[in-house]
Amino acid sequence: MIELKDVTYKYQGREEPSIKGLNLKIPQGQVVVITGKSGSGKTTLTRLMNSLVPHYYEGQLQGKVTVNGIDTATQPLWKLPFTVGSVLQDPRSQFFGLHVKDEVVFGAENHAVPQADIQTRLSEVSEALKINHLLNHSLYQLSSGEKQRVALSSVQMMSPNVYLFDEPSSNLDAEMAVFLTSFIEKLKKQGATLIISEHRLHYLMGVMDRLVVLKQGEIVADIPQIEVEEYLENEGKNQGLRQLAPKVAAYEAIDTTKLAPLVSVEKLVYQPKDSTFKLNIAELNGFPGEVIAIVGGNGAGKTTLARALAGFIKPKSGVVKMNGIKMNQRKRMQHSWFVAQDADYQLFSESVAKELILGNEKQPNITEKAALLLDKMGLTHLKMAHPMQLSGGEKQRLSISVGLIRERDCLILDEPTSGLDGYHMEQMADYLRTPLFKEKCIFIVTHDEAFIASCCTRVVRLKDGKIIEDKPTVIGESIKEMM
Repeated sequence: MIELKDVTYKYQGREEPSIKGLNLKIPQGQVVVITGKSGSGKTTLTRLMNSLVPHYYEGQLQGKVTVNGIDTATQPLWKLPFTVGSVLQDPRSQFFGLHVKDEVVFGAENHAVPQADIQTRLSEVSEALKINHLLNHSLYQLSSGEKQRVALSSVQMMSPNVYLFDEPSSNLDAEMAVFLTSFIEKLKKQGATLIISEHRLHYLMGVMDRLVVLKQGEIVADIPQIEVEEYLENEGKNQGLRQLAPKVAAYEAIDTTKLAPLVSVEKLVYQPKDSTFKLNIAELNGFPGEVIAIVGGNGAGKTTLARALAGFIKPKSGVVKMNGIKMNQRKRMQHSWFVAQDADYQLFSESVAKELILGNEKQPNITEKAALLLDKMGLTHLKMAHPMQLSGGEKQRLSISVGLIRERDCLILDEPTSGLDGYHMEQMADYLRTPLFKEKCIFIVTHDEAFIASCCTRVVRLKDGKIIEDKPTVIGESIKEMM
């Protein structure tokens, strides 16, 4: 079905190849999971399989890649959707329409599939992926899980026999991950071949046939499912992979009974315009030194709560206090710092060092402060680099550093480990447990159980806009039992 023979690929402008002398065979009907540390070549490997390399991304390709016996270097790119369907990490990046129905049928209409066939396929796909009730909705109104299902629907409309997924679970809650697993299992039973580039492996254990581990563009392990758990236990950490069943890490206990809350929320109510959803937070307190996980299903209100704390939205009623002082929307923006899931939107300067100084020029000794902070955040070696050249984890740390140098007491992180491997996830967790954050209160919107186990002191669960559970993590306990 898919074969790579002696494949080496180097992107234009890069000094080192992303893939080096790689050989791989994937028979029809297999589910193959590709993993490895960030930068190991996972995404490039999937681009080779779906013909984006060499037809879209320019570079030097050696060797041969065949799909269904056809050399991908000679097949026109427009024929791709009938053979290979790709679902990207961020579904928004592959959307063309404004509404769900338009997006789902776009590919089929673009390839002149007869209208009667389109309607039949649309009915079948909408039912299979449970999006009938969403067909007339705007894509911008959907949760992450709903966007994922729309992306899956638009791909399935083309009836490919190969599916490629790039980090499909990075923004999904546990319920949607279960749905995704069942969808993958269904496609497998239908004879489809599935290649899944992924850091989070736990939800795929029962459906994968093989695990392929990459390191610096080369395959270092290709193992059957029955041996995966043993491999992860013995070699996972060495390869920067995530644990299957993480336990809550040890950290310095915080006695909040002797502290005043740094952040307190009372009777906060917010309802978006033209929406039935309502955020209704009766009470929530955050103390200095706490790292609080905000969890819940897609659409539970996690990001809405985070935006309210940051001052991005104006609640209908309720009170938010910081350091005991009531804060209006503008004041909350001045005392908190929001780190977006995609940090690209928050970085503006031409170098890492200048990013910390931007807007802080009047601070005494700002250059020295910036240099010291970069050192503590492990970014000194990148001080002259352009922020867009940084990895995802480095961009997150830089954005957090901007909040620290502006002396914000409340830090709010939205899915900070999206797309991070085990090594870089642990690195992020380690930074949040350093003395730099001892006097801060950190709220983290996340679905990442391993990250919660690594650094969070509390778990606050939301459902339908309300807090239904608020409990401390217990050192040594399995995080799955707490979730």
